[in-house]
Amino acid sequence: MQPKRYVPAFFASALIFTIAPAGADVANYPDRPVNVVVPVSAGGGLDVTARLITERLSKQLGQPFVIDNRPGASSTIGTELVARAEGDGYTLLFTGPVHTINPYLFDLRFDARNDFVPVSHVVSTYQLLIAHPSTGFESVSDLLKAAKGKPDHYTYGSGGSASPSHIAGEVFAKQAGVQMRHIPYKGSGPAMNDLMGGQIDVLFSSLPSAMAQINSGRVVPLGVSSPSMTPLAPEIPSIADTVPGYTQETWFGVVAPAGTPPAVQEKLAETIAEIVHSADMQEALTKFGMVPVGSSPEALGQLLETEFQFWDAFLQETPIRIE
Repeated sequence: MQPKRYVPAFFASALIFTIAPAGADVANYPDRPVNVVVPVSAGGGLDVTARLITERLSKQLGQPFVIDNRPGASSTIGTELVARAEGDGYTLLFTGPVHTINPYLFDLRFDARNDFVPVSHVVSTYQLLIAHPSTGFESVSDLLKAAKGKPDHYTYGSGGSASPSHIAGEVFAKQAGVQMRHIPYKGSGPAMNDLMGGQIDVLFSSLPSAMAQINSGRVVPLGVSSPSMTPLAPEIPSIADTVPGYTQETWFGVVAPAGTPPAVQEKLAETIAEIVHSADMQEALTKFGMVPVGSSPEALGQLLETEFQFWDAFLQETPIRIE
């Protein structure tokens, strides 16, 4: 089946954005605190990135950008909260791939396409496949050998059903020809805690949330989901070395409720670009395994549309089981 074709609200917004002048209120934006909803629990890669960026937004724009963690229901609780918010620039959503995956998995009470407008593709990163030391796994090959010998015996955790880590695990299992049991959590932070505690065997985690635990020796890196070895983690081999063709890239970005003034989108996008490309922030982002992007609203809009169409087609061919 061909992917559905849409003309999303954010494309219309982008056209308006190019011709609409900024008013006096927009020129003074923000003049009060801004609520930044992160639809997952604290501690995961999305949350870590959001905190790095909002701290600098607060300094540069002179008003608090306050993180509001709203985990649950595969990120749909926090996302719906923003969809219902006024489009005035004072409520934002810091999100990732789950935003474009959920419409094809759940009966949502909001429209992920048309209830939001894009602000900025902030960073990109990759997934790391990591294991608890007690498994004895030191490579992807070790995991595959064990999993093929004991189908459905080994467990992999994720930040929740339909989360990027869940999708990464499902795609991995299919392409590698193994069966593992999926254990969903309410966020990548709790999943990481249970991996470190030995309650699950392996976990697909974003680079930002995994690097500190790898460096401490509490988890063992098996492979990275980049097409080849990445400079962000040069000592970790690509999963594709063992499972040809396997790759999973994760984007983190900011969207706002529909109706947010285009000039506010532009001001936020320009400020985010300045932040992520500053020397000190690039150093911090690289430390956490992230590649700075800082795109325009139009560029994020194009990425979102590409992702919506990709997941529409992919999930029709490869249904994902939702626990």
